[in-house]
Amino acid sequence: MNVEQINAENLQKVEERKHAYRRLFESEDGQTVLKDLENYCSFKRTTINKEYNAYQTFAAEGMRNVFLYILAKVERKDNE
Repeated sequence: MNVEQINAENLQKVEERKHAYRRLFESEDGQTVLKDLENYCSFKRTTINKEYNAYQTFAAEGMRNVFLYILAKVERKDNE
């Protein structure tokens, strides 16, 4: 397999994943899960908490980062 074929195959896999995220999270059940994750992952609030130690803060920010990744996949336009 040459470089062009590998690149084409990788691009196809990226497109397939993008559409899979959309199919999953644009469904009614997907919207319910996305809303639950939004709350659980502290999307609309800070992950900094004076009661947390550094590791808890890092974990909370990691959860928020995963949600942002999912949200970017779902909201991405076809030309992105």
